Amino acid sequence: MEKLVYALWRRESASVDELSCSLRDTLAPELVDIGAGAVQVNVSDAAAGDGALKHTTFDAPVDAVVSVWVPDAEANAAAVTHRLEAVSSRLAGWLVNERVAAEPPAWPEDERSPGLANVVFLRHLPSAVEASDSAGCVHNTVVRAVTVAAPAVDVIVEELFPEAAPDGCVESSLAALGVDADLADVDVVPTSRYVHGSTYRL
Repeated sequence: MEKLVYALWRRESASVDELSCSLRDTLAPELVDIGAGAVQVNVSDAAAGDGALKHTTFDAPVDAVVSVWVPDAEANAAAVTHRLEAVSSRLAGWLVNERVAAEPPAWPEDERSPGLANVVFLRHLPSAVEASDSAGCVHNTVVRAVTVAAPAVDVIVEELFPEAAPDGCVESSLAALGVDADLADVDVVPTSRYVHGSTYRL
């Protein structure tokens, strides 16, 4: 399986909750039906964003991040992109090489994973590959863009933190990735995480 990661911005007419429902209830099953092994939806909703660190250098904050595992990115990316464009006002996608630094805990399909899932867009290669205070950590090194005019990004990191994460653990993990305290040239998107399907990381 190959992995595609997309950043989505919602339409003005849709709320974040409406986007979340559309991605989880409709789009994820559709993508699995056309051959995706699994679809992970990360939504920057109230459950994740209440008091969480959030920072953007994009023109507008990212509303959702969708990861799709497909048999062949060259053959499947266009169909996946087309379906995601239908539910977003703006879309940026990348083919990535995934490296699991700390395996995310297993959780029932289509249910919200507990705690916080931070998605970090880096424009440098991180020096660290381990996650000291997180419950799971996945590094996605960008191979190439799969959408037109996708912003330049080097690595997309997802880190999972438990409900009772100690104060400062998010900041400590960012520092371990080489992120300056002023968050220069980095985007941090706190999200709720859902996984549909089970055939991935193969």
